[in-house]
Amino acid sequence: LHEFILDSANDLSTRHMANRYFGNGFKSLWTVFEFTFSGCWPGYARPLVEEVHWLYALLFALYVTTVIFAMTRVISALFLKETISKAAEDTEMMVWERDKSTRNMERDLVALFQIADTNGDGLLTEQEFESLLSNEKIKLWLGMLGVDGSDA
Repeated sequence: LHEFILDSANDLSTRHMANRYFGNGFKSLWTVFEFTFSGCWPGYARPLVEEVHWLYALLFALYVTTVIFAMTRVISALFLKETISKAAEDTEMMVWERDKSTRNMERDLVALFQIADTNGDGLLTEQEFESLLSNEKIKLWLGMLGVDGSDA
C-alpha cells in the first residue's frame, strides 16, 4: 500500500483512508485488531478491494476464513472442556451418592437386625428371623434390596 499512498495519480480520499488505516506498522496492526474483534472487516476491506486492487479480496477472504475457523475451534474446545468437566463432576457425584446410599443401607440393616435380636446375643435365632419377616414393611424393604422375603 505504500506505493499506492505515495502515488499522486490515485484518488486523494482513498489514499488518505489507506494511510489512516494501513499507513505504518502500528496503524496496520491496530486496524487488523479492530476488524478481527469488532466484526467490521468489510468496512476496511471493501475500499481496498474496489479502489486499490482486487487481490486484496483474496487476502481478506483468506484471513477472515482462517480467523473465523480458529475462533470457532477455540470456542468449541472451551465448550467441550466444560462439558467434560461437568460430566466428570456428575460421575463423582454419582459415586458419592452411591457410597452414601450404601452406608445408609448398611446402617439401617444393622439397626434392623439389632432390633430383631430380642435376646441381645448378637445372633438372630430362627424364631427372631421369622418374626422379622412377618412384618410386611420389612418384606417390602428387603424386596427393594433384591431379597425375596417370602422365600424365608
